[in-house]
Amino acid sequence: LLWNWRVDFPAVAMSYETIVHKGEYWRALSASLCHISLIHLGFNVISLWSTGVERIVGPVLFLKVTFLLLFLSVACVLLCHHMLIRCGREHYLSLFSLGFSCVLFGWMTILAQAQPSTVIDLKVWKIPISFAPFGSLIFTQLLVPRASLIGHASGILLGYLYSFGVFFWFSNYWFVWSVLWVAIFTLGSLRITTTLPLS
Repeated sequence: LLWNWRVDFPAVAMSYETIVHKGEYWRALSASLCHISLIHLGFNVISLWSTGVERIVGPVLFLKVTFLLLFLSVACVLLCHHMLIRCGREHYLSLFSLGFSCVLFGWMTILAQAQPSTVIDLKVWKIPISFAPFGSLIFTQLLVPRASLIGHASGILLGYLYSFGVFFWFSNYWFVWSVLWVAIFTLGSLRITTTLPLS
């Protein structure tokens, strides 16, 4: 639909200014689900499908952890941008982020930590699969220099935290309540900050 309407990515992407200063909280969701091009979308879809993560963990846990990674990665990115802005890096105020890659890097890390004894054989040397997310991070930055290093690194950090059991308390109960509150905040901010007919 966005593609048919030719919506420019800044209209749905997130930045520190749009979320923190303007209160456009809906961008936390739109920025994670929208992509800058069909190639960007296709790359992320293929990357997610190739992990087979939903088949491995089941649909309920997949949705729960994806929800957690999505919104916590947004929070991590905003926190990092806040610190950089305070250090005089003013361009982070309006720097836009877009895409699902933070979640992908999070899942990649979780899956890698679930099989620590596995190695990737590159013929020249063997690399423990636990290092795979960092290899993907470096490869992505070399291939797409404008990709969000902070966002991808946030996904890796959250993947490690999940693997270490930091989010053990995030049960199905908290998942349902979190989804409810996110829906309320998203619809509320859409109604306040946009002209969409939500009444």
